[in-house]
Amino acid sequence: MPCRDRYGIRDQRRALPTPRVDSPHQSDDLASIVGASDSTIADLHYTLQIVFGWSDLHLNLFHIHGQDYGVYDDGGMGFSTDPSKVLLRDFKFRVNERFRYEYDFGAFWEHQVRLEARLPVGDKRIYPRCIGGERRAPPEDCGAPVAFMERRDAIPLQMEELMWQIRGDLEGNDLEAIRDRIESIENLREWLTLDEFDRRTVNAVRDPR
Repeated sequence: MPCRDRYGIRDQRRALPTPRVDSPHQSDDLASIVGASDSTIADLHYTLQIVFGWSDLHLNLFHIHGQDYGVYDDGGMGFSTDPSKVLLRDFKFRVNERFRYEYDFGAFWEHQVRLEARLPVGDKRIYPRCIGGERRAPPEDCGAPVAFMERRDAIPLQMEELMWQIRGDLEGNDLEAIRDRIESIENLREWLTLDEFDRRTVNAVRDPR
């Protein structure tokens, strides 16, 4: 009988130091998604890219039951199976069973995907869909996990310095200098909103493939 599977995604940040008590990213939870049980490995890969806000620029793989699966990219590693034909239901996952998703091998980003529940089909709903999330994924190409944490922790000081610079520009009535700082503001904005997650924005995206 057709059903829907709910998956939870967590950072598997073994390369990271233990987060500080005041860290805004103490929780490793990223998001929960619901997908059709007849979804494929390729479907899940593209869905995760959308949920994370990434652009599928790097190599990827799933490690499931001792075997690697993934969507092939030119120049990358090959797989013995066609990801568009490997159905998730064929793995016969148990509730709470986990498997690993790796992306951007140079940066060592690893995520743990867990089957949280099996749900009845909702005929009027569109799948896959995101049903919640605690925070956004790290920006693409931000470096390895340690580099990401160092950059994230430096953002408050950078923001404070930028505000002082803008204040000086205003006092000097230097509008040209203020305009020149717009790019710096835009670069910081993505990092300042890491704790914001809008599932409606995620669900509004449709994979063009």
